[in-house]
Formats: sequence, structure tokens, C-alpha cells
Amino acid sequence: SYIVFSDDSFSAMPYEDLLLFSGLYRKDIGLPFRCLVSPSTISEDKLSLLIECGLKSVQMGIESASPEVLRLYKRNGGIDAVKNAVKILNKYKSRIDPPIYDIIVDNPFETSKSRLETLRFLISLPKPFRIQLFSLILFPKTDLYDRYIKDNLCSKRSLDIINRQFFEIELNYINLLLIFVK
Repeated sequence: SYIVFSDDSFSAMPYEDLLLFSGLYRKDIGLPFRCLVSPSTISEDKLSLLIECGLKSVQMGIESASPEVLRLYKRNGGIDAVKNAVKILNKYKSRIDPPIYDIIVDNPFETSKSRLETLRFLISLPKPFRIQLFSLILFPKTDLYDRYIKDNLCSKRSLDIINRQFFEIELNYINLLLIFVK
């Protein structure tokens, strides 16, 4: 038995709330679990506390290593937060499974340079880790969707970017290289 907390803001909880969770979880449930963390909200004290109550696996959204793309995604802390989070996770690698890093691909605003930046960054990360690729989905009435329409990208790319599933990544050279990063 294993529990997965699929809450993007799990690590955003204040330490005091995680302390309460930790005690109750260990006492009442006691199963190993995985949770999602965010680079800007994970800290060594939070991670240590979660490991003590049963954390066995962490999934973290890196999304991209390009500062421009991270700004586009409004990711607080940028690449420095990602580097710091990776360092924290690596410190505990003997106590948890290899981390799972999420990367967003198929972004029509991204350049080849920024895609290669992400590839190089992933290659430089301490091993072991796993990569999960997710295709960017644009939702109507969001800033990215509005920019997509404003920049007239729908004439260059199909509106499939709205209708596809997040796991349906485009088969292109960079995406294939990302799949093989380990």
C-alpha cells in the first residue's frame, strides 16, 4: 500500500501544519507516501519532517531551465529555486527514491535555445532521478492562451494544443533527447 498526495502546493504548507500532519499521519495511517513539491516551497526542514513520517518519493515540477520560460510560467524563484531544491533532494537521496522531475514540453513560445538549456540542465543534475514530460496545454481565459491568440500562433499551429492530453507529447528531436536523460 502506498499513498500519493497529488497536490501541487503540498510543500507550500507552513512548517507548523506539516508538523501536525506528520504526527497524525504517522499515528493514524503510517503508510509510505509520495507527494508533489514545488522548488520555491520545499526546504530541508520540511523534507526531513516528511521523511520521518513516511515520505518515500518526491515529484517536483522543474518545468524548464530557461529563466524566460520560468517567468512565462510565473514560477517563483526561477532557476535558482530549482537548483536549491535539487540540492536539498539530493542530500536525502539515501532515504527516498530517486526524485521525479516534471518538464513541460511543446511550448510554442519556447525557442530551441531554451529547450537546449533545459536539456543541458537536466544532464548536469545529480543522478539518479526520473523525468516525466508533459505537453503544455493552453486553457481558454488564461494569460498563455490569450498570448497564443494575440501572437497569432493558431495560424501556425493547430488548436490541438488546447484539445490534446498533457501526456501526448510531440515526437521531435529535443523531446526524444529529454526522454533519454537519466
